[in-house]
Amino acid sequence: MNFPFFNNLTFSEASERYFAKLEANALLSKKSIEKYREISNGLLSLLGDVKIKKFDGDTVMNLKQKLNLMKSEKTGCPLSASRKNHYLVVLKNILQCLRDDGIKIYNPNLIKKFKIPAKQIIHLNKKQLQELIDSISEENISRLRLKTAVICLISSACRVSELIRLDISDIDFKNGKAQVLAKGGKMHTLIFNELAIGYIEKYLAMRIDNNPALFVTANTDSPKRWQINDLERALRNQGKRAGFQISIHPHLLRRSSASLLFHQKASLSVVQRFLGHATPSVTERYYLGNTSFSEVERVHKEIMGGFNIENEPGKEVAQK
Repeated sequence: MNFPFFNNLTFSEASERYFAKLEANALLSKKSIEKYREISNGLLSLLGDVKIKKFDGDTVMNLKQKLNLMKSEKTGCPLSASRKNHYLVVLKNILQCLRDDGIKIYNPNLIKKFKIPAKQIIHLNKKQLQELIDSISEENISRLRLKTAVICLISSACRVSELIRLDISDIDFKNGKAQVLAKGGKMHTLIFNELAIGYIEKYLAMRIDNNPALFVTANTDSPKRWQINDLERALRNQGKRAGFQISIHPHLLRRSSASLLFHQKASLSVVQRFLGHATPSVTERYYLGNTSFSEVERVHKEIMGGFNIENEPGKEVAQK
């Protein structure tokens, strides 16, 4: 396909073509599309409304140089490698969208991402998770709601958006499971242990409303679905009250549950399925933490320590 229209296609027109396809095919959630649009607008400011056919390696190099000079509006610090890569990912997606339509343009596979430095993955151990649970009282429905939410987050390792999206009718109380629409439009099965189911039932017994949402605002005659920001703020404040030296947030609990399973000998594929990840690389890189050498020694002793060498070196083992 090499019509004159496509030869004159500008970056802004290419972006709109990409987002029209995303929306038509429901390839991303509304929230993700909004975030991608924000990044696309940033690319437009950095690149200018250039004609796509003129896009080449020099364009990419100039873009990377500009990204290196950019600073975060919130912190005033230079953008992290991860944040800069967001721009490159959206750009690659836009170019690939056009190539999928048969338009001959710069190959997005030639765009190399910024290298992300390795960083320590922070998570709470089982004792710390129990301390967090125990620190939350049940003196009123607001406190019971928070405790129930924390226990559910730890048990299921779900995303906070998935937990907040749940309705009461989504819960299979007998089997301790729930189906929820997850990231990427896929269904994710959540597992709630007996403690979580017990607290859900205790929390629901204290409610007197008819709202279908699992978690709702408290101290009101007509409660609404609890919001993500409300849960995040309540959890952050609880972490401070409990004396934790790090910020306690829902994703930390998700990561901690994954690490707990893995270090109790659950396979990587099991943890991946538990979290609802599409690939094991995401699970391993961002959720399982850094394995210490003492952990390597422990596992080695358990697995490799059972061999008995009865024959002297150099002698063959006798045939039975």
